[in-house]
Amino acid sequence: RADLDEPIAIRDLKRFVADWEVDQGEPDLPDLPGQDKEQIAIIGAGPAGLTCAYYLALAGYRPTVLEALDAAGGMLRAGIPDYRLPPRVLNYEIDYIRSCGVDIKLNTALGRDYTLAGLKEQGYAAVFVSIGAHQGMRLGVEGEELDGVQSGVDFLRLTAMDAAQSPGRRVVVIGGGNVAVDAARTALRLGSEEVTILYRRTREEMPAYEEEIQEALEEGVKIEYLAAPVSFQGDRGQLKKIEVIRMELGEADESGRRRPVPLEGSQYTIEIDGALSAIGQHPDATCLDDDCGVEVARASRLVANPL
Repeated sequence: RADLDEPIAIRDLKRFVADWEVDQGEPDLPDLPGQDKEQIAIIGAGPAGLTCAYYLALAGYRPTVLEALDAAGGMLRAGIPDYRLPPRVLNYEIDYIRSCGVDIKLNTALGRDYTLAGLKEQGYAAVFVSIGAHQGMRLGVEGEELDGVQSGVDFLRLTAMDAAQSPGRRVVVIGGGNVAVDAARTALRLGSEEVTILYRRTREEMPAYEEEIQEALEEGVKIEYLAAPVSFQGDRGQLKKIEVIRMELGEADESGRRRPVPLEGSQYTIEIDGALSAIGQHPDATCLDDDCGVEVARASRLVANPL
């Protein structure tokens, strides 16, 4: 008998039930009310958009999801590798949401195929904007434009579309989150011989899931802690080396983690032919025109009414 003060593994319990339901075949649909309420437009078929559509449908609204890609799922589809989230599982969940009365329109992009003002004119009572954070942040270091340097999130998206190639024979991945670890493990699967993650803090501060880090190490990914890129170096536009500097941890920053500080004179170079940048993502707000009435703040964040 578990002690009442002990934690319960809610995620694992939900996973067990979800897997059991998939194995049973046809799911039991909830009791759906008649969809006699307003029509709602949802921009983006990622986790936020699909969840919003599902609960609106349960409440009797008529949600329509508009997705720019040719498949629904957002970052679940275009960012998480198949070995972590098999397509059959994702397809099952999306089909379930569709069966609850949610209409999903693919290859329909905001700013190209429609505008926010146009949705209002079409009779939608409200619009839920869930465009996600699919644009990788730039490192801001010299040589980032060389052939062989690419965004980790773009690399994962191309992999999901079966359009990616090995990023190189010797590859570095800059970053310490799940995108960085996913990109490193995917590079190995696509044929890269040596993959090294460069992270500017220590293992304790690494934000990626602990089990993902451990599995990456077991697969052969190397991790250099307290290391940050200074510049990429190339020959005739092609990446050849990366200059790295050692870091030490200083005082805590606003996130509560100790700030990495460069160690003067500690630079060294690594010969590489591929680099993946995975230091974070932000939304691509270029799809929002000046007349949409949506305020965009720093890092392309959409400003919402706090109430």
